[in-house]
Amino acid sequence: AWVSGGIVHYYFDTKVDLIRAAFEENAARSLERRAAIFADEDADVRSTLHALVDTYLPADDTTTESWRVWIEWWAAALRDDELAEVHNRAYEDWAARVQSVFGRVDGIDADTARSHATVLVALLDGLTIQALMGSPTMTVDHMRATCRRTVDLLLAVD
Repeated sequence: AWVSGGIVHYYFDTKVDLIRAAFEENAARSLERRAAIFADEDADVRSTLHALVDTYLPADDTTTESWRVWIEWWAAALRDDELAEVHNRAYEDWAARVQSVFGRVDGIDADTARSHATVLVALLDGLTIQALMGSPTMTVDHMRATCRRTVDLLLAVD
């Protein structure tokens, strides 16, 4: 990135500090890109969830790079408790936002909304890893269809 080691050390005392800052910036930008979707509480829940799915697909350079940062973060957090704690806070924030969308459905209690959010987030994570690894069966279009179908099934359960 054409930055000297001295400059990096001036701003970050340790490698963990640098990794944490990169992850926190990535997570904040990720949520900013979706802020309007989360903010529109009058929108149809199905449409909102489909829009969220579409914005999380690794279909453009920005989203693909964001996913690569998340995946690198997961690997780093496995080896460092401090990084794992930062990750868990960011992940909880993301899951709570998805839960809040499911929670707008009449008749869905908080536990069910949380379970639905967990399913969708886990599905997005797992399918994205397959897509980024170049799986010939997990294209972005297939990922979109699978996630949208799952949203529809989750909403039909209640």
